[in-house]
Amino acid sequence: MTEGPLARTTDGQVSGTLANGVECFLGIPFAAPPLGPLRGQPPAPVAPWQGVRTANTFGQWSLQPSFPAMLTHSAETASEDCLYLNVWTPAGGTDLPVLVIVHGGGFQIGSGAAPAYQGEHIAESGIVVVTFNYRLGALGFDHGPLWIQDQIAALTWVQRNVHAFGGDRRRVTLAGMSAGGVSVNALNLSPEATGLFNQSIVISGGGDSLFSPDPCPVIEPIEYGTLAPMRAPAFAGGRGEAPFVDGRFVDRLPSEAFLAGASNARRTIIGYSDFEGSLLDTLDLPPELMAQALSSPEHSSQANGYDLYGELIFRRPARDLAALASLAAVETWLFDFTYVPESLKGKARGASHGAALYAMLDTLDAAYQELGTTPTAHDQRVAASFRDRIVRFIQGGSPNIPGRIDWRPLKASAPLALTINEDGSESVVPPGDLARG
Repeated sequence: MTEGPLARTTDGQVSGTLANGVECFLGIPFAAPPLGPLRGQPPAPVAPWQGVRTANTFGQWSLQPSFPAMLTHSAETASEDCLYLNVWTPAGGTDLPVLVIVHGGGFQIGSGAAPAYQGEHIAESGIVVVTFNYRLGALGFDHGPLWIQDQIAALTWVQRNVHAFGGDRRRVTLAGMSAGGVSVNALNLSPEATGLFNQSIVISGGGDSLFSPDPCPVIEPIEYGTLAPMRAPAFAGGRGEAPFVDGRFVDRLPSEAFLAGASNARRTIIGYSDFEGSLLDTLDLPPELMAQALSSPEHSSQANGYDLYGELIFRRPARDLAALASLAAVETWLFDFTYVPESLKGKARGASHGAALYAMLDTLDAAYQELGTTPTAHDQRVAASFRDRIVRFIQGGSPNIPGRIDWRPLKASAPLALTINEDGSESVVPPGDLARG
């Protein structure tokens, strides 16, 4: 058997696999298993190992409830012992830009190992890609903001180790979708994340709307009577967890940070889908109830739950945040993703929640499976066109392609957004208001 590629981390040596010019290292621990006396505690250092650790299998996902709407969910692999990351890197590369991806899932479900987040394809563009897990649900919130401390621990690991995988720790772009995008917003303002990345991409992550201004309630630790890992869903599920302003890790709302000129990323891309309301169907939330909850005199004539939810929770807060970022001297690009898969044209109301992430990562096969379809050649071309822009941004340049429409940084006084239209064409127009939320 041929030995796979090797990399030496600060904790020990790992061996991976090689395919299509990309080296892949899976299931590398970035913190000690949060079990026994470490249960409910901040992430602790990894115990170094001797010899070579095989890194060709994903680590376990954070303990989480089953979620039938997510076909790629793997409850069988969920455990408290979940603090692992994955690296894809072009073989033989040096000083390459780095993309770190925070997975979504409402802080309840998901994993950096989910097929839609895997980085082997975008790594072929000359980028080192890192995904990771963090504690979800009660595990990540009940004893303080452990979710963000796990994320900071993963980013710290990247700073210490990414050079061993051909990456440049000075060129780290942090990206996330949905709860991952919310996490990027939180990390962007967190004093504890200063210096861990210099660019960000927020997809379907909203703004202040998905943060709680109240301090995080800390539940007293419970003695479970055993130091063994818990595998039952005792810690899964929750109460609609969201980032709390805790005074340390999240010391203010995103808008307040930008108004004060604070931002860990000095360049950012912020975007959303035109039908963010698709998330209501995924979560099985009745749009009629959402309309009642969100209606106001301002929207009394358009009390559509899908539209209100998409506009007031995701689209408008993201536009507001982009405008504030530009005022804070953060070079900011805004996009509106409206492309609908060819097989769903006339059936879907618009581009679904987070659709741009899968185009960016070239993971349409996995993402479209969730939609009950498969990507066509045209779907793939549209995704590749968008991905070309994002790759240029990750590499440190402007997200523009010679000969194509010019996507300029946003100005709060005259906001413009790159729109990926329903037919796959591009335009740069003022961002819409209460379109197909």
